[in-house]
Amino acid sequence: MSVEKSGNYSSFGQFEVWFTPQNSDTPQRIAVQPHTSIYAELQNATVELRAIDGFKFNQKGSIKVNYIGQQEYADHTFAQYSVPFSL
Repeated sequence: MSVEKSGNYSSFGQFEVWFTPQNSDTPQRIAVQPHTSIYAELQNATVELRAIDGFKFNQKGSIKVNYIGQQEYADHTFAQYSVPFSL
């Protein structure tokens, strides 16, 4: 996943990816990448996110990616993005 930064400050957090099947209100966490820094000096970066073992994309739904702060940035959502998913 490509990440672009805005502002003059670095951030530290974790990426979480959630999948919500079509016709369901219950999201499933399908990937997590903790302890990720986005430095002020960078305008963009690439983050590799791997699906949790056993998860298979075998139905339609939506995918939501969150970049949530950790440590001194705890309880802060830096970014959130959702996209529909179809087979």
